[in-house]
Amino acid sequence: MSRKDELFNIIGDNVLLIPVVDEIVFIENQIKEMQERAEREGGFYKYNKNNPDLKKPDRDAERRYKDLSQMHDSKIRLIARITDAGESEEDSPLRIWMKEHIEKT
Repeated sequence: MSRKDELFNIIGDNVLLIPVVDEIVFIENQIKEMQERAEREGGFYKYNKNNPDLKKPDRDAERRYKDLSQMHDSKIRLIARITDAGESEEDSPLRIWMKEHIEKT
C-alpha cells in the first residue's frame, strides 16, 4: 500500500482533503530526496566548482529542509484535526480548565 493510499484511508470520503494528501505526498518525496542527498554528502554542503575538496554549509538547503518539515507537520496536524484522528473522547485537562474560565467571564 502506497503512502497516498494510506492517507486516503485515513481521510475517508472527505473530498476537501484530497489536495492536502497530494501535497503531503509531494512534500514527503522532497524531504526523502533531501535526506538521501545529505546522507550521501555527509550533510547539506555547497562545493567549490574549481576545488571540490572545499565545501561550506548550504544554509539554503537547510532552510528548505526545515520549511518542508514544518509544512509536512502542519498538514498532518490538519488532517488529524479534521478527521479526529488521535483525539480521545475525553477533554484534556487544559481544555477543561479553559472551559471553566471562559464560562466565568
